[in-house]
Amino acid sequence: MIINRPDYIESPHWNEWLASAVDPEIIVLNLVSLLNNLPYDYLLYSDRISRRNDGRLRDQLLQKYRHIEHGGWWCSGVDPLDNCNPMLWGCFKPDIPRRDSQKIEKFIKYEHPYRVPTRAFFLRVTWNIGLTIATTANQQAQYEQRILQAYRQTQVNGEVSREQGAGSREQGAGSREQGAGSREQGSKGEFFYKFFPLC
Repeated sequence: MIINRPDYIESPHWNEWLASAVDPEIIVLNLVSLLNNLPYDYLLYSDRISRRNDGRLRDQLLQKYRHIEHGGWWCSGVDPLDNCNPMLWGCFKPDIPRRDSQKIEKFIKYEHPYRVPTRAFFLRVTWNIGLTIATTANQQAQYEQRILQAYRQTQVNGEVSREQGAGSREQGAGSREQGAGSREQGSKGEFFYKFFPLC
């Protein structure tokens, strides 16, 4: 099945991930392009960041991160320490990186949330990709059981327990939305992207 680039991912970002041989379904589930002031919400939400009395970020920090307003891509997954809910922590690759203040000849290629401990990535996957991974790890039976349990739960609740898309996430001064909720793809055999993390 051909997966087309969704509107929330810019062409250069989509093509960069495809060129790295990442499955298009994984790109759709985990990547979003950010522009203007939106990257600040993803990178500067820590309570450990010094702010002015009115709650605004300090000018020095805003100047340091001014380059992110030119845009870039953001990638994050799910948090196994929080019942596999969407993880706030992630990675931003700015289209125009900043210079490393310690090594002026180098650029900082990737940005992570400032003053937030580094986390591991647990990317969202479709059930089929998850099954492939589980089979490779000799966990197929356990994974199929989890899929069955999730399906039964959707029948009881009348809704999908974990649709692709993070929804709104509380952080810093407000909330942000990752992705665009559930996304339908395909023609005759339409399906909703669902993720079923291996955690």
